[in-house]
Amino acid sequence: MKLARHSNIVFATLTPQQADQLKALGYVVQGGKSVKADVLDVAPPIPVAAVPTYTPEQLIYTAGLEDLRAMMSPLLYGEGFNLAILDTGIRETHDKI
Repeated sequence: MKLARHSNIVFATLTPQQADQLKALGYVVQGGKSVKADVLDVAPPIPVAAVPTYTPEQLIYTAGLEDLRAMMSPLLYGEGFNLAILDTGIRETHDKI
């Protein structure tokens, strides 16, 4: 038996006699069907054998991008920008509370 706290619904496996007893007491009893999760065969990923290699020219080009960043006005380091973080707070109905 499982109780859904926020909706006050009880999930249970009942015999027909138990369901009739609850109905006689005035409770609403609805039949449901059994739900099973499908199990899938998952193949492991194929490992990648290659390693990234860079030529000296590519490394020099990448290092030069730092010089390009310094030429920007304003600088691209976030200086002079305002940042706002909006938070809605803690939800009282969350299952973990």
